[in-house]
Amino acid sequence: MGDIRRGNDNVGKLPANGGQRRNPLDGQWRNTSIDLLDDGLQIVQGFTLAVILGSVTYCSVFTLLSVATNRALIIGLVYVFLWEGAVTSIFRGTNYLSIRAYTMGLGVDLGDTNALNPLVSGTTALIGSLIVIAVATFLANRRLEQTEVREAT
Repeated sequence: MGDIRRGNDNVGKLPANGGQRRNPLDGQWRNTSIDLLDDGLQIVQGFTLAVILGSVTYCSVFTLLSVATNRALIIGLVYVFLWEGAVTSIFRGTNYLSIRAYTMGLGVDLGDTNALNPLVSGTTALIGSLIVIAVATFLANRRLEQTEVREAT
């Protein structure tokens, strides 16, 4: 068998400086693999918490829709595709009324990352999400209190 040339022979090997880099702000040497792992873990934790809060927010809104109308699925699809997708993309001021923008803003703030450009700040996102959850849950509860359950015949 002939000699098979492989790609990069440096794959899996540490750089000559042992995986260390100098921090330009304080001049200290840092282990880049540990820094990247810590940063990645913080981003994952931040976005996980944001997705959980966003899911609870969407659930409260869609619960309200389901008890308030007979066409909750259609209204929910219109909300997601038209409002969250089209309207908030065209008109920047409507981002303050978007659950998607709340989730993204909270994820960027909790994940402490600059990789994404959030549409709203983390504080605004948290307050907005909590207001939406409280109002939607309150209104759904009021609507359920007024609903009369009839016996099937």
